[in-house]
Amino acid sequence: MNAPKRHDLRVWYVANPPRRAVHVYVRNMAEALAVLATIEAVTGYETVHGLRQEVETESGVQRFEPYVDSGYYWVDVDDWELDAVQEILDAA
Repeated sequence: MNAPKRHDLRVWYVANPPRRAVHVYVRNMAEALAVLATIEAVTGYETVHGLRQEVETESGVQRFEPYVDSGYYWVDVDDWELDAVQEILDAA
């Protein structure tokens, strides 16, 4: 992948903390929500069918944004923003 640009999005997922996060770059918030739903479904399936121990997993969406003084950093997208996008998608 090329160097990230302002407002690029990625979904991160940690299967079993404290392992390193896996990042999936996405084009928009709708795609990010679809990836998060897929991660949740697969994790749930694996847990129910004994393919995975019941451990806490973590995931979220990050946006590449400018930082206060200089430079850009990956910052977490707030849950309320994800919920608002999901509501719009559900209403469509």
